Amino acid sequence: MTIKEVEQRLKITRANVRFYEKEGLIFPKRNPLNDYRDYSEEDVKSLSKIIFLREIGIPIADIRSLIFGKMGIHEILRRQKAVLLAEQQKTKDAELLLNRLLAQPETSFEELSLPEIPSNGPERSLRDTLGELWYFWDKLVVWGFFLLQVICTVCVFPMLPEEIPVSWYGGMPTDYKNRIYFFGYLLLSMLVLYGMRNVLYRWIVGALRCFLDEINAAVTVGGIGYSFSLQVFTVLWLRGYQMSQDLFLIGCICFYAILVALAFLVIRHKKLHMSGGSV
Repeated sequence: MTIKEVEQRLKITRANVRFYEKEGLIFPKRNPLNDYRDYSEEDVKSLSKIIFLREIGIPIADIRSLIFGKMGIHEILRRQKAVLLAEQQKTKDAELLLNRLLAQPETSFEELSLPEIPSNGPERSLRDTLGELWYFWDKLVVWGFFLLQVICTVCVFPMLPEEIPVSWYGGMPTDYKNRIYFFGYLLLSMLVLYGMRNVLYRWIVGALRCFLDEINAAVTVGGIGYSFSLQVFTVLWLRGYQMSQDLFLIGCICFYAILVALAFLVIRHKKLHMSGGSV
């Protein structure tokens, strides 16, 4: 169905539909005849659920985590309930302060005496903070790895010779470029960083959607890792460490694959824990 029909059925605006699509909450197919979006009944059902969750105050990020299976509905509802209770407490505290101010004699701003503000409850624990950061692990890993490469590039560049090797054959360099080419590795990582998500959102469908953020993080870090590995190999070779580029990159790939496997095992364990033993 067309977006106009979706508007009429759900009583929402076209801008709302486009917003939820842009946020990666629905994935309408394209009509091959005119390239227009073709919304299915499943898309309409998903939009209905999204609209309901938004009406009770569930944040977009939590809805996305629910769709992709990164959070359970009960955990999301408990978090929202805690938010509502905190807002209720703030309202009660504000009412208490108003009553205290009303009990004071009429006065000017300069002579206004402020009552003591009630405490907002216990401070957040480190465990609570780390628990929230967990749901952004993919962004933290990707940007952390990219930042590491930026630091490496900036720090090493002044120590490089004017000409650096950029390609090897049989363990020996076959082509040299000006050292400014070193930033080409960083540019390659930036292209991967900003382009990979759009590629994955367009081509990954079906059951893989529940792991879309994890797959995107793994592939993006892989692309950045490849560029970073070339940087590291170049620096090591210039420092006199003679080695095969192919063997070095294979070792980096194996190390990276082990890290990705461990990350997915942790994610699996987290989902089992949230769902009570079954995903």
